[in-house]
Amino acid sequence: MKYRHLLLLFALSPVLFSCATPPPPRSYSVQVHTVDNQQINLCNFKVFEKNYNLESEEFSARWRQSLKLVRLPFEEVASARKIGRFITRVKFRDGADDDFTEFFVDDYNLMGWSEHGPVEINATLVRGIVFVDEDGRPVVGGDSSFIPPIIPLPDTEDRFVTFDGDIISGELQATHFKIRTAYGTLILDRDLILEILIDRESEVLQQIAKLKNGDIISGFMEPTQVKMLISDDQLVTLNVDQLSRIRFSRPVVHEEEEER
Repeated sequence: MKYRHLLLLFALSPVLFSCATPPPPRSYSVQVHTVDNQQINLCNFKVFEKNYNLESEEFSARWRQSLKLVRLPFEEVASARKIGRFITRVKFRDGADDDFTEFFVDDYNLMGWSEHGPVEINATLVRGIVFVDEDGRPVVGGDSSFIPPIIPLPDTEDRFVTFDGDIISGELQATHFKIRTAYGTLILDRDLILEILIDRESEVLQQIAKLKNGDIISGFMEPTQVKMLISDDQLVTLNVDQLSRIRFSRPVVHEEEEER
């Protein structure tokens, strides 16, 4: 009788062992296409989130220039490519695609192993990625596997328009803007903002942020001072009560054209 129990235990042991052993972690391989038109083939691909000192197997981005932050796991993504200064088009493995902002940003490094050893590259230096299978072929074919070179963007500059009508052009030093609203404090990435208007017709001097997706947010900027680097590396600091508007990433034009 005891031998029969031993035989049963041996028969069940592979099943018990398989249940106790977790599956091996999945490894992803990609083609990384850089802004200088290089292609880097990486295996054991990861995203390194610098703010949290964390390796991740998903992307973080905002959906269609909105304030909605979403997570995109590697297992769902076939490719991602920049189609403009702010927009990244993601092709999913089920054939769908959608547009996102804040995808290839400075907060993230892309990392993995190439044939020459470990590689880590900042996401701002990447124009697109393509996930590939173990044979190096794109997991989804067609146009999703083609990452075209980036067309040089026109020169742009930020602008202060003062209360007196003067125009000051340069580069805003803040990458995020905090606005205290009636329903809470929002932190907006500068790439989402079209312009900020100073509303002088209200009883209290408040600011109105117009976003590129058409949303409008009213509130009070914190801090109230805004810094801009102008020509000859001069730093100009103005308070919002000195301004009528702040314009973001405007094409370089003559001053008389900007006043129209």
